[in-house]
Amino acid sequence: MKCIFTVFAFLWTFFAVSAQSTGENFRVLDGAGNKESIGTNWNGHYYIIKLVNDKVTGLCVDNKIIADSNFSRYSSLVNRIVTQVRQDEAQGERDREQGARDREQAERDQIQAGRDREQADRDREQAERDRIQASHDREQAERDRAQAERDRQQAAEDRENLRKLTALLVDKKLIPDAASLKDLVLTEDELVVNGKKASPEIHQEIKQQFSKWAHGGFSYGRNNCCTSIHIHTN
Repeated sequence: MKCIFTVFAFLWTFFAVSAQSTGENFRVLDGAGNKESIGTNWNGHYYIIKLVNDKVTGLCVDNKIIADSNFSRYSSLVNRIVTQVRQDEAQGERDREQGARDREQAERDQIQAGRDREQADRDREQAERDRIQASHDREQAERDRAQAERDRQQAAEDRENLRKLTALLVDKKLIPDAASLKDLVLTEDELVVNGKKASPEIHQEIKQQFSKWAHGGFSYGRNNCCTSIHIHTN
């Protein structure tokens, strides 16, 4: 029995000296979790504590093994050390878990930032396309306004020419007055007023004055519901 105790004391001393020489802080549990070994620096001293079911079974302070009979002298200090080491390890585990969550969140944030940059690039490209399209639209609107103005001026010119043509038909006795004009056709070949073909002389005179209409072909028609005018140009 004495030999066994001597071997145990030698192994415990060797373990304690090895830990003390490195100043290593550690906490080791066996597979069942009821045996625990703690090594830590505390207030300038290095402690190694062995526990079984939370009861101190071994204590070493600065390479010196404390006899079982002296455990009570260290019980308060050992309790503080064990409590603090366990709390520190639990906090360290929480910190590691939080660090892992933070890394995962950072990775998600990085992925989202990449998506945001890609979306921002797409938005800029779309904004550039919209700007170009808006410029095209403004240019087209300007062309449309210019064309509308030309159309307005042409319509006013056509109304004035029709008034002059009607007055000339009255002057040539082809119709008694402007209200009598029901239909008219003017081409390079003929002039037909209200279904009657005018003489070549009158046709020639009118064709010279309204050569643009005669060259392309001009027709006018009016009935009780509406008036239609067709001017053909090349």
